[in-house]
Amino acid sequence: MSRRFRDHFTLCVWAALLVATLAAPAAMAQELRGQILGVATDSSGGTLPGVLVTVTGQGLIRPQTATTDTDGSYRFPALPPGDYAVTFELSQFQTVRREGIQLGLRVVLKIHATLGPATVSEQVHVVATAPIVDVKSTATGTSFTKEFLTSIPTARDLWSTMALAPGITMSGVDVGGSHVGSQTRFNA
Repeated sequence: MSRRFRDHFTLCVWAALLVATLAAPAAMAQELRGQILGVATDSSGGTLPGVLVTVTGQGLIRPQTATTDTDGSYRFPALPPGDYAVTFELSQFQTVRREGIQLGLRVVLKIHATLGPATVSEQVHVVATAPIVDVKSTATGTSFTKEFLTSIPTARDLWSTMALAPGITMSGVDVGGSHVGSQTRFNA
């Protein structure tokens, strides 16, 4: 290798290292998420461990949950920007819900909650109707409504529908509609 080539190669390596060093903070600054954190306390100011904290929002596929630590703190470190609601739940305490929380990029929001003691309130409604009993027959039967038949994820043939009836066992298992249109032995 010639000296000129080696010097050129060394210069390129140093330039690449310099670019990587300068680009690292810029890449880290492109955080596309925000954070929600806080502390759950009771009405006397004491921290509450074990509080179930749930974050819901349109930017989430499903609600995210966390449980407060022994110091009452919780943290959701990576949430996409958007509108959120945070719910705090603990047995024997009132549920607290905070709505309309606007979370932006690289924003850390502190959402604290004070949970008061739950009040005991119970209502019992009893609605009774006399069951309809046929005292002349011991036959068992079933019927399927149109709504039921259109909502089931099985095949729509007679034999697949029969397999759904109570007291019917089919001789084979219909996996993914493999028996569609073919007569299957059954026991009733």
